[in-house]
Amino acid sequence: MRSNNKILLVDDEPSITSLFSIALEDSGFKVDSFNDPLLALDTFKQKNSSYALALLDIKMPGMNGFDLFNQIRKINDKTKVCFITAFDLQSEMKELKTSKSDEEKPPAIILKPISIDDFVDRVKAEVPSQSLSSSKQIHFVICETCFWCASLVSQVPDHATISNWHVCKEKRICSYMLV
Repeated sequence: MRSNNKILLVDDEPSITSLFSIALEDSGFKVDSFNDPLLALDTFKQKNSSYALALLDIKMPGMNGFDLFNQIRKINDKTKVCFITAFDLQSEMKELKTSKSDEEKPPAIILKPISIDDFVDRVKAEVPSQSLSSSKQIHFVICETCFWCASLVSQVPDHATISNWHVCKEKRICSYMLV
């Protein structure tokens, strides 16, 4: 069984990286998250063989997800990549070169908004041979109104601390972290 469960997560929205990191870590992954794609690239250059998967947002300042993908491929063409976006990218994906091999399939796309449970399931599908702990479950849904905030699907557990509150179209939105 593969023991590498390390994820590189890059999204320019801090609340998205925080939410996705918590959910992935709670599912047994080790996550390095970045809001700056250039900083993520520098870190990838240092640790390129340690990532099982890179999760990349598409629209980011400084460097978009496609350019970051191409830079990652130049450093290590074995690292799996998955794009996270709120936009339909099917036409762009057909043009994206994934490697010198025509047999390699293009990177997967995870469309936002997505529930956290579905997000974690999609990541697990991209890294299928992981032996991950599932001692805790966090249930979040990405807010469909603004995409960057999170709302709870189920009650906040007793051992949780509210870390962020946000009001979105008169709905009370929060994210929490386990303590």
